[in-house]
Amino acid sequence: MNYDIHVGSILGFPGKVLAFLASLIGASLPITGFLIWYGRKFKKKGKKKDAIPVSGLKTGNVPKRIYPKPVTKPTEVVEVE
Repeated sequence: MNYDIHVGSILGFPGKVLAFLASLIGASLPITGFLIWYGRKFKKKGKKKDAIPVSGLKTGNVPKRIYPKPVTKPTEVVEVE
């Protein structure tokens, strides 16, 4: 019975399909893990657009961020008699 479970013949054709998919996922895990590790280790470090220069922090010339004012809708005033 161990062999039947191993090759997926215990459930017939659907069992073989499930065994194939499980083995395919198991075989792809080391490959995808390596690709993720390689991408993190050898990633090119670029400049960030929002970064504040260090010289600006020392001299106090830090650029201020300008945020738009929030838009508020006027509320309706209803008089109750």
